[in-house]
Amino acid sequence: MRGRSWRRSHDDIHWAEPTFLDFVEHLVDSVRDAPLVLLCPARHDLLEARADWAQRPGAARIVLDVLAPEDMGRIVDNLLGQAGIADAARARIVAAADGNPLFVEQMLSMMIDDGLLRFEAGSWSATSALSDLAVPPTIQALLASRLDQLSAEERALVEPASVIGQVFPQDALAALAPEPLRPQVSARLTELTSKQFIRPDMSAIDEARFRFNHALIRDAAYNGLLKRARADFHERFVAWADKVNSERNRFVEFEEILGYHLEQAHQYLSELGPLDDRGKEIGLSAALRLASAGKRAFSRGDMPAAANLLGRAHRLFPDEDLRALELAPSLGEALMEIGEFESASVLLGLAVEQAGKIEETRLWADALVTWQLMRRFVADDLERWGDDVVRELGEVIPLAERISAHAELAKAWRLLGVVHGSVCRYRDATEALRQAIDHSRIAGDQRLEARLIAEYTAGLRDGPTRVDEAVRECEEALGRGLPDRQAEAFVLCSLARLRGMEGDFEQARELVARAGRLRDELGANVIVPLTSLQSSRLETLAGDLESAERELRRDYEKLSAIGDKYTLPFVAALLARTVYWQGRRDEAAELHASAAAIADDDDVETIAILWCVRARLLADEDDLVEAEKVARDAVDLVQDVDSPDLRGDCLVTLAEIVAAAARRDEAREILRDAHDLYTLKGNVVSANRTLARIEELDAVAQGSV
Repeated sequence: MRGRSWRRSHDDIHWAEPTFLDFVEHLVDSVRDAPLVLLCPARHDLLEARADWAQRPGAARIVLDVLAPEDMGRIVDNLLGQAGIADAARARIVAAADGNPLFVEQMLSMMIDDGLLRFEAGSWSATSALSDLAVPPTIQALLASRLDQLSAEERALVEPASVIGQVFPQDALAALAPEPLRPQVSARLTELTSKQFIRPDMSAIDEARFRFNHALIRDAAYNGLLKRARADFHERFVAWADKVNSERNRFVEFEEILGYHLEQAHQYLSELGPLDDRGKEIGLSAALRLASAGKRAFSRGDMPAAANLLGRAHRLFPDEDLRALELAPSLGEALMEIGEFESASVLLGLAVEQAGKIEETRLWADALVTWQLMRRFVADDLERWGDDVVRELGEVIPLAERISAHAELAKAWRLLGVVHGSVCRYRDATEALRQAIDHSRIAGDQRLEARLIAEYTAGLRDGPTRVDEAVRECEEALGRGLPDRQAEAFVLCSLARLRGMEGDFEQARELVARAGRLRDELGANVIVPLTSLQSSRLETLAGDLESAERELRRDYEKLSAIGDKYTLPFVAALLARTVYWQGRRDEAAELHASAAAIADDDDVETIAILWCVRARLLADEDDLVEAEKVARDAVDLVQDVDSPDLRGDCLVTLAEIVAAAARRDEAREILRDAHDLYTLKGNVVSANRTLARIEELDAVAQGSV
């Protein structure tokens, strides 16, 4: 893109998938060095889902009002060409249209069709007084009136075309048209084009395609159909498309679209009464297609699309169909990742119960492990949650081993790794994740293996593994290629943090930017904080506290909105610390209180950070005795955890408070302990800063001699 401008328009984005909207916002946020214009017309419906749409830097929201009378007059002239129209006729049409250009277009077409406007002597003129002209009250009424005036043959084409969609292939329409009308399809489409209903689709390359002039025209035609007719056309279109796609070997490519058509047919038939065998078969076919498309979305990490498609498929399967139960774990995980915790909990809880009743061990294990994985985001008591998980995995793992359920074993060991990681037992966490990776490879689940590798590198990053070794593991994982974009984003974030520890902030920020692009393309609510959380900690390490705060505040707001209880307290604690370091003590105290109110007592890292912030706040109030007590509590809390950096950070806080109490020799010894921990990890930046602080205290001591 560098060196040239780039312009693109995406119409009707109020119908776009959330992932696409996230991608548009990502482009706006990330493109800074190239002239780029994205034009995204939408109805006001979009603002119901995205109230802040186009309210970010680099974007502008342009609200279109009704057109002024003079602008409407120009539209009339443009539509009628150089022949023009009498002033009185133009004025009446403009007044009736009330600023809606589509209304003008359709009103003129109707008047011409009805003979109310006639081309004579090089100009259009009214054939009767227009003061008595019957004007439909809305654009929908106008379009319905125009459709009613079509010939039977024209309606017999417009109606199935509206079922196919906004854009429709001529061959598909011919297949749906009545047999006697098929030889006339081309000529009739030309007539409909002249009447401003449709136009050729100029983007078509290998087939003749047409598109409705406006979505409202298509909607009006579709709404005029009886439900049984809609169902029949939807079903027949799929039959035509299946034949064509089979010949072209493109069956999988259109599964989602054709699943939608069958879903619509099934819905309308259901509304007409109890389903017969044909209706049930249509629903089952829709479910299978949507499930297949949903599984592909899940595999590529597009969780908003996966939740949508798998959810629709799940609802279409009969209650007693085992395939509905098989979808539940993946659907539950997708719902979890987009922040729909309540829906995921209900779905997975029922799946655990149903699988247990029918003694489907593999499904039961899968649903149970996924349910517990989701529960970590909403659990009020992390210790109880961890105990529940360990107890249940003690039953799940032996059962899964007996039936060689390697995919389920991989998920079980993954969950055990999460439990260990949540309390900073990173040695145990990485060992559990190694087991999980082995089982995922045997199961042949490449997506799961990629996710597990990402979690494994996070354990190496935060645990006692040296930075150089952890860097090597991350680079090897990225070098092999990860088939899951979320996993790739996580590994990039881990590598960025590690490079930051080495002091290479330029490369670290490049890695974070790559991860951010992947994250924004995915658009999942839960993983956004899990990636930007790492970028904020990188900026803290680099000393850019303003950037760190910006990232943390975004995380805090998003997690608060979706009801997260697992990551939010940690983000809140980091935010309180970052604000304190910028000298805003009153605000830091408020944030500390908010974070302490929601933090779980067993969340070791979060509690340790909060105690360190509180200790510093107390020291600022000259309550050094209480400040030292709180700081020592933090040091004792993390004494046995597998996180050298966390232990070092707590020691640094204690040293600062001891130094403030004029016990500089003791403070230097505490700082040396912190320096040893940072050095053991290979965190060069923190080690050097600690060493510099030791030298400052040495200088003060020498100056006081």
